[in-house]
Amino acid sequence: SDSRISYYVAGYVARKMLSKTKCHDCSRALLLPAGCELPKEACLTQEVDNGGLLYPSQEPQILIVKLEDSFSHCFSVNMLKAKSVMHLISSLASHRLSAVRCDKHSTEVKNYVVKFCALTRLHFLAQA
Repeated sequence: SDSRISYYVAGYVARKMLSKTKCHDCSRALLLPAGCELPKEACLTQEVDNGGLLYPSQEPQILIVKLEDSFSHCFSVNMLKAKSVMHLISSLASHRLSAVRCDKHSTEVKNYVVKFCALTRLHFLAQA
């Protein structure tokens, strides 16, 4: 998928996660520091930003790309069959997934992001 769209989605997912966590380290790890140089993938987000969009750090962006790659592979090859979800789980298990560099909450954040993205993608896939 397009890295610009993945970056935009990672910002949306970071916003959802920020509303769930009270941990300062998690919050800091999800977003780029203010005033730092933005990656080239941020150009779409910049284009549509009216002041409220978030710019995710590299970790959530990489996680979203890995998730999207797994979804695309599993559901294009398997065409949403009974075992498609099991294939997705196997595919995700084979990747080293990391969402934030917070020792206390990394697994919790990763699981939330995977669950949120999987349910969102499956919802839209089932509606198609």
